[in-house]
Amino acid sequence: MTMGSRVAEIEDHALDAWPAAETEAFAGWQLRAMSGVSRRANSAWTARATGSATLEQRIAHVESFYRTRGLVPSFQISSQCEPPGLDAALAERGYRAVAPVSVRVAQAAAVAPMATSAPVRAEVEQTMSDTWFDISARRGRFADVEDVYRGLLARLGSRASFAIAFVDDCPAAVGLGIRGPRWFGICSMFTLPAYRGRGAAASVLRALAAHALDRDDAMLYLQVEQDNQAALALYSRVGFAHHHEYHYRLAEPEPSAS
Repeated sequence: MTMGSRVAEIEDHALDAWPAAETEAFAGWQLRAMSGVSRRANSAWTARATGSATLEQRIAHVESFYRTRGLVPSFQISSQCEPPGLDAALAERGYRAVAPVSVRVAQAAAVAPMATSAPVRAEVEQTMSDTWFDISARRGRFADVEDVYRGLLARLGSRASFAIAFVDDCPAAVGLGIRGPRWFGICSMFTLPAYRGRGAAASVLRALAAHALDRDDAMLYLQVEQDNQAALALYSRVGFAHHHEYHYRLAEPEPSAS
């Protein structure tokens, strides 16, 4: 498999792993909207282009889609976005490049046996507990939009696996596993501030990797913003290697009427 086809395969999995509340297919692209919650779910996925629409027509359609919903037009631009020239065309229009992300991959068998210290343990369940949701949503970055986040989790259905780590039997960290046809995705990693630096996040990764192996899912992927140095160090330490990257192109807000 070539590098380009592998990027496309992972991006297909990642698209399905974060289902927006509203999607529209347009000439191979997927336009996503979810009340402005998360960049991924409120941007145009551009990893595949089909049909005869010109680049200008594509951009205009995306702009109309988001502005009619009160959202700023946004494009997710991977290293294999289609058609060629999209990123440069958006830059010429004044779109800002924001939030560069590293997509990292690992073999589940390499992550699963990672050692953790004795006071830390982790478990994975197929159903979401209130404890998991409390940490991931109410005490994490979705605190103000927990209903929107709950809706996203519900759309995942049986593909979702919920990992929680305990430090001295106290809930400390969570992570979300999402099964795909060929790749097992890991996202929504979050450790409560009081337990950071104690191996809780590493324990979550180990548990999710073991869970993936139990279901014959050999390969893992995750996405991490490139300015998150602590997360980058953790993922490198446990065996995740950089595979490719993406960023977003965000339109400047329209000027207000005078």
